[in-house]
Amino acid sequence: MKEAIENYEKGVELDPANAQCKQMLEQAEMQMAQQAFGGMGGGMPGMGGGMPGQSPFSAEALEKLKTNPKIAKHLQDTQFKNLYDMCIAQPNMLMQLMQMDPRFMDVI
Repeated sequence: MKEAIENYEKGVELDPANAQCKQMLEQAEMQMAQQAFGGMGGGMPGMGGGMPGQSPFSAEALEKLKTNPKIAKHLQDTQFKNLYDMCIAQPNMLMQLMQMDPRFMDVI
């Protein structure tokens, strides 16, 4: 799925007016997020980001994410950090936040 997303991103980069490519990118991102959060229930199994079976929105995960240079840069942005903290408090907001800020795909 990640490869498909990368290809759609390249397509949008090459042809920003291509509505179909944009739509397919959005659908692929949503599908990836749904797979990652499938069966959220009490926990969040199958999370990506090198932390299988662990939520990317926990204190332990935050410490691991800080060691990733790309994500550490995101976390230095106050707005992103506030949104990340919102996901800790309200995990059901993630899908909305991913649409607002694609950097959440890096976290997942």
